[in-house]
Amino acid sequence: MSKGTRLGNRKGVSPVIATVILVAVTIVVAVAVAYWMGSIAGLYTRSENLEIQSHFMTKCNLTEISNGKISGMGWEIVLVVKNSGSRDATITEIFINDQPISTTTKAASANVTEGQPVLIPVQYGKTGKLILYILEDESVGFTAGTRIEVKLHTAANMDYPRMMNLS
Repeated sequence: MSKGTRLGNRKGVSPVIATVILVAVTIVVAVAVAYWMGSIAGLYTRSENLEIQSHFMTKCNLTEISNGKISGMGWEIVLVVKNSGSRDATITEIFINDQPISTTTKAASANVTEGQPVLIPVQYGKTGKLILYILEDESVGFTAGTRIEVKLHTAANMDYPRMMNLS
């Protein structure tokens, strides 16, 4: 037998089958890459979403309940905060009427350690309570019937405001 007849008897993969195999492999690789890229993108697109679901306040003698942080009559305000986002949130600053609580310590305080920065974590899917104390003080404008804005600022540079009336 000659060399030419030996190779002539062998059959290769038909062009149709080769095309089907190439298309199938390409689709499998494309799906794998899309899945991998989607999981990476998901890590970078997760976000926090704080909601101040409700608030309630009680007018009381703050000297008795605020551990001496504030002395006199005022309001204890409890904010119920839920993080309905897909990542944890950290409250880094609390503002009352656009003034940080740290600069209005004479009239307002929060349930954080004195002298420490505000770092209040709120895990995603969880609900927490934040307690604020506001002293009744006409010079600052905190009197019964006054409308105030409480704003929570987070590490992701987001603001979550809530308007309320001091009653």
